[in-house]
Amino acid sequence: ALFDGTRVTGFLSADNLLSQQPLTDRQCELLALYGSALANLYLRKLALAELREAHEAEREFSERLAGLLRIAAKLSATESVDDLCRRAVELAQSELCFERVGIWFATGEPSEIRGTFGTDERGALRDERTIRKTVEPDSLAGRVLSADERRPFAESRGFHVLNAPRGADGRITGPGYHAMAPLWSGEEVLGLIS
Repeated sequence: ALFDGTRVTGFLSADNLLSQQPLTDRQCELLALYGSALANLYLRKLALAELREAHEAEREFSERLAGLLRIAAKLSATESVDDLCRRAVELAQSELCFERVGIWFATGEPSEIRGTFGTDERGALRDERTIRKTVEPDSLAGRVLSADERRPFAESRGFHVLNAPRGADGRITGPGYHAMAPLWSGEEVLGLIS
């Protein structure tokens, strides 16, 4: 058995098929020592691989944070709320690689949101400032707007006609995955990005 001192991690097998001689006690003892050394090396290599993966994940996360800081700098240079929202959609596509994005704000009316800018079914920027939508409390948007956690919400939209991705006209555009995140200001949800 491959034993690391506390547990069996596998086993090592050997035989004398070629010589057709019985294994000696010395060979069996040597095999046990070899198995123990191999188990320790195996676990060390696993730990090093996990450490490398953790470092890579940390590096990727740091790069994403740096990217968000660059995007925030670009967004802070905008002149108006409309420019901010339009540019935020453009940068979400070009810098963050989202295919479709939309920014919606609460109107102050219960269960209603208003559009700003978004992406149409072909991936082009669309002015959605004249669009108002009613939000059902149990829908994904309803859950985001009533959230008391600062986390994104996601669901598979390809399996439920009720929640399928839709265009500005309300028609189903096709199957896919959909995520939304609240736009927080202090303790208040101002709207959502989807």
